[in-house]
Amino acid sequence: MQDDIPRPYTILDGAAATNLFAAGMPREGVLYEEWILSHKEVLLSLQTDFVNAGASVLYTPTLTANEASLIRRGVEEPDVDSLNKSLAALTITAAAGKAKVAGCLGPTGLALAPAGETEFDELCQIYAEQAGALDEAGVDLFVIETMVSVPEARAAVLACRKYKKPVMVSMALNDDGELISGGDPLACLISMQALGVDAFGFNCGKSPAVMEEALRAIAPYASVPLLAKPSAGEPNPILPNQYEISPVMLAKACEKLMDAGASIVGGCCGTTPAHIRAITEMTKTYEKKPLPKLTTEQENDIWLTNDRALFALDEERIEFTSPIDCGYDMSDDFLAAEDDSYDVMLIRVETPDEALDFAHNAPFAALPVCFQSDDPEALSRALFLYNGRAMVDSNCELEDAQLQKIAARYGAFVY
Repeated sequence: MQDDIPRPYTILDGAAATNLFAAGMPREGVLYEEWILSHKEVLLSLQTDFVNAGASVLYTPTLTANEASLIRRGVEEPDVDSLNKSLAALTITAAAGKAKVAGCLGPTGLALAPAGETEFDELCQIYAEQAGALDEAGVDLFVIETMVSVPEARAAVLACRKYKKPVMVSMALNDDGELISGGDPLACLISMQALGVDAFGFNCGKSPAVMEEALRAIAPYASVPLLAKPSAGEPNPILPNQYEISPVMLAKACEKLMDAGASIVGGCCGTTPAHIRAITEMTKTYEKKPLPKLTTEQENDIWLTNDRALFALDEERIEFTSPIDCGYDMSDDFLAAEDDSYDVMLIRVETPDEALDFAHNAPFAALPVCFQSDDPEALSRALFLYNGRAMVDSNCELEDAQLQKIAARYGAFVY
């Protein structure tokens, strides 16, 4: 599906919300989605201007149009299907066949169990409802944007993937260059690539320099195009509709982001059609710089992740724990594995219920995992719920073709 994303340099659109604020949308007291639908001409004008400025991909204004976000903002019984279809239809009209339309999905704000009350299945269902509406509306691809954690990004990818359209994932970084949840961007890239996304990168943030550093760190490991959608810095405290980074300055910042590995660029908060035009002009004369490559040793490593960290393992030197049975509280087993300096925890999963038990314990595990199971439903459930890239033990009673199929569905490595 990667070839469906325009090449060699794709120009994304700029900000929606900050431009709509400047055009009169209240910052408080309204549901943004409803305001847009009652002021259609404002969005159509803005997105048409983005296309005329050179954007080849427009995002639907549906970042917060998922059930959880709508309920949190006061909508008692949100009609997610109708709302997303109506908003997407506006963007499709603005694109007028001159740009691709990306159905945009954003964070829900829900906390997953055990820290919160939301189960992973529920999170996936929330995204499935929105993705289904956007697909029926006729979007060309999906963009999962401003994600703060691997679990939410992963749930959205799983929801979108069934529609056989390109999926781009864009994470938000904090000032230290980590995910907002505290995770490692490289671990996130590895997890998302394993799931089969078509592009990966970052959006928003206070400084493009932070984004540049993160891109340089992940670029050698990327097997998919990288995207960068930086904000125009901070708003003026007196004139909140004006941002500190000018179009010329943002174009120069995007040039550095492309030097760092991005081939898909655009703008986030505070960026106007003028910013997108400046970026478009910059790409017309841009000459790509060579990027660092992985060493042969790095290429041969096995890369596993949890929702926070990356583990690079030498296939010939992996030390596994003895099989660990799943249960309500697995903390002692986790601590013992860490104290004994094992590389990978071998987790025995015999039933789907045991897979859920492990999923509730997984956030407290510091080591990567290898699942061992003779039951295809239990193994599928374990991989579905595990928010990272896991290993699967091939020494089981499942036929190799079946094992490989299950592992491939969730990006796991068969050992």
